[in-house]
Amino acid sequence: MNRIQGRVTERRERLTQSELRIAEWLEGNVEMVAFQTVQEMARATGVSEATIVRFARKLGYDSFSAMQREVQEGLQQQFSLGDKLQRALGDEEGPLARAFRRDVANLQRTYERLEEADFAAAVRAIAHARRVGVVGLRASAGSAVYLAFALQLVRPRVMAIRHDLDNVHEQLLDLEPGDALVAVSLARPARRTLEVVREARERSGATIVAITTSRVSPVGSLADVVLPVAAEGTFNSYAAVASISGALIDAVAAALRESATARLRRLDEMNRADDVYVQ
Repeated sequence: MNRIQGRVTERRERLTQSELRIAEWLEGNVEMVAFQTVQEMARATGVSEATIVRFARKLGYDSFSAMQREVQEGLQQQFSLGDKLQRALGDEEGPLARAFRRDVANLQRTYERLEEADFAAAVRAIAHARRVGVVGLRASAGSAVYLAFALQLVRPRVMAIRHDLDNVHEQLLDLEPGDALVAVSLARPARRTLEVVREARERSGATIVAITTSRVSPVGSLADVVLPVAAEGTFNSYAAVASISGALIDAVAAALRESATARLRRLDEMNRADDVYVQ
């Protein structure tokens, strides 16, 4: 991704006003080139499709597709586990100290990037929806399962979307406008996660809340509310995801104070009666 930005810097004086508009858009959205079509990029930048193609050629690419491939390759290298592991093994700092340092840095960056208005919007969507779905696959599955479990403690009709049952359509069948889907997806999204998000958004009209690494990621670009989390780490750090999830659960419980309190008291009575926990 630095390569395309370097080309823009080298050729900036040769760019027209319309092309400079594209260059300015790229400064904060270069990752989107990997996922958008010429038509989508033209709409996002407010220029014609022909201008997008000319811009790519002015930067020295044979076509828009060639520019897009370079960005995709840059993302692939950025998220490659092998490359991350090699860099980590070359670090003189021990793995324990390195993990703590990275998690603290990830938490700090997440807090700095997170907008209070976005967090409040996510809480409203989750607290007041008739039904809430939670999806997260592969490495994000554990975080999604915990978030769904904890939300079930404070409000009814929460479901963890499971893809291993091969009945996603049935699980999403009752979602409707006003319901919410929370999607957890870091770095490269699982294709199945995107499919669930698209179906919940386009077919059901559900509000999408994304916990993801970038507002312009594939999942983030489909969401109504994005809670961006920093996740730097060889295998991605989920410390910030856990922190955001805990904050959401607390805030939803506070928004539903009376009903959440009554629900938790009933659950406590049931657990005591069934001797669920060791005394």
